[in-house]
Amino acid sequence: MRRGTIAIVVLAIAVLGLAGCGGGSSRTREARLVGTVVDSTGAPVEGVTVQLASNPSVTATTSSGGAYELRNIPEDGREFTVVYTKPGYTRTLAVARAQDRYTTLKVVLLPEQVRLALDGTKDEEVTVGGGKVKIQANSILDSAGNPISNPQVAATVATPSDSRFLDAVPGLFSGVLSGMEVPVTAYGLLHVSVTDPAGNPAKLDPNKPATVEIPVTAGFDPGVPQILVWSLDEATGRWTAEAVANRDETTSPKVYRAELKHFSWWALQAYPQTFRRVVVNVVADPDVKPPVPVPGVMVRIRPAQTSAGPWEGRGVTDSSGSVTFYAPFDSSVTLNVVEAVKERHQAIRELSRGSQNGSDVITFWVRPLDTGLPGGP
Repeated sequence: MRRGTIAIVVLAIAVLGLAGCGGGSSRTREARLVGTVVDSTGAPVEGVTVQLASNPSVTATTSSGGAYELRNIPEDGREFTVVYTKPGYTRTLAVARAQDRYTTLKVVLLPEQVRLALDGTKDEEVTVGGGKVKIQANSILDSAGNPISNPQVAATVATPSDSRFLDAVPGLFSGVLSGMEVPVTAYGLLHVSVTDPAGNPAKLDPNKPATVEIPVTAGFDPGVPQILVWSLDEATGRWTAEAVANRDETTSPKVYRAELKHFSWWALQAYPQTFRRVVVNVVADPDVKPPVPVPGVMVRIRPAQTSAGPWEGRGVTDSSGSVTFYAPFDSSVTLNVVEAVKERHQAIRELSRGSQNGSDVITFWVRPLDTGLPGGP
């Protein structure tokens, strides 16, 4: 009887030990995305639905202060895309990386500039923010492919002269051209969405393309007779070149005009023939050697000279505290870190800059606030 009892106890301990090991090895840690949503004036936006693009059941709603916390994101170091929506505002998205327990994203949500009911049986023209959208008769279709007689259209235009233009550009300043990813500068944005009268999503008949005009802004004029028009891929946050826009000097303001076969976020964007690699290293304390890296920091860099072109690098530091950007400028343009954000951390200042293996290298100090790590109080 004693031997049987001992055997059972030993077996039970062994089973529990195996279960603990198995559970520990297969479990993925949870990452959280925290941040705020503001409008074009910087005021917080309450009631914004925040969703993980790959799994819309992972959702949150912004508070009266525009704050949100999105949970249940696998902490696997991979990029993920987040979608932000609210009635009366233009749908937007952002790209982050689940590199650490917390990742922070601040997002600008633009209000819709135009929302109209159209006569779907005839040609219609919508004027918005110095631009235009020309829609052909019977070209707005429901999910079954039938023309909608009275569709609803919402549109928004943004240009580099807008004070929060760079913040408001959705996704990344990165495009896909012939299968290759390239950095892009953005000279104008247009968003168009269409629904039926009940608010159900509608689509544009690709055989009846819409003609769009995106205005040129003084001081941010690409100055070329033609420029590529790119649509936003919501799955990746990158832009895809889809059409060529032709410049019209006879209008006021001057515009670029193109034919589009679907509605989305669209951008006038240029890409360079050569570009420059920039590495930002984020450390917790300049006095600790070797440096303690800070993973999971959302870093933004911009050119110091606005005349260089409307561009912003966005990325999250990896496990080594580094993030790499490909900037569409040569070495004559100075690039600065304009934001380094992480929950429970404080951005302090740039520590140094130099070059290594053909890359520009910037070291930036972000101090932990309450973790007891080096650099913290």
